[in-house]
Amino acid sequence: MIYAIFSVIALIYGVMGYLLLNNIILGILIFAVFEVVLLFLVRPMVGDYVVKTRRRHECYQFVYSFMVSLSSLNSVDGAYYSAIEGVTGEEKDITDSIDQYQAREKIQYLANYFHQDYYKMFLSIFHIYEEQGGDVLDLAGPLLVEVAEVEKVENQKDKVKMNNLVQFLTLWALSAIILLSIRFGLSMFYEELSNSIIYILLTVSYFVLVIGSSLFFTMNITGEKLKFEWRKRNANKTK
Repeated sequence: MIYAIFSVIALIYGVMGYLLLNNIILGILIFAVFEVVLLFLVRPMVGDYVVKTRRRHECYQFVYSFMVSLSSLNSVDGAYYSAIEGVTGEEKDITDSIDQYQAREKIQYLANYFHQDYYKMFLSIFHIYEEQGGDVLDLAGPLLVEVAEVEKVENQKDKVKMNNLVQFLTLWALSAIILLSIRFGLSMFYEELSNSIIYILLTVSYFVLVIGSSLFFTMNITGEKLKFEWRKRNANKTK
């Protein structure tokens, strides 16, 4: 789906480049640059961010559900299966692949999937509970409070990022509408204007600014490093 969305965006800017510059070669070049940058630079960062965000939610749900279930069931196996009940997608693929392990081994293995810092603390508390017993909620109480707070803070950050994304897209969409309005509104002067080197350079600079700001914005909002990825990642691979 994300491939199609980015390809459509690249096509829109390619057509826009042709309309503004009246040059099919430059239009195709603009399309190609946007296609490469969006698919092979922006997409990997967005994909990594989406995966990390989803796993953060899954980790929160697993830890909270496991601890509460362990307190009520007093069974590691029962708590584990209660915690993974209803999981879907990549998490289900992972849990299905380790179904032959003991529950304790499964919980330990999931540290390769859940990269939240508090998951290590969760494992430590679980090991203490296994060795010493007691009320698991007394042991895990501070952790559950911290986990809930982390999830709350991160959710608030996600909302801010989404608002910033809407503003970013709106501003560039308005700028495109304005440029196209000027292009067709001044059509009587356009032929002469399109032959001006200054006009061509300014228009090309606009597209460079769009693609450059898109890269910078994506890096800033996702927190990911810029990297080139030319093929689709195996979605079931733990990182």
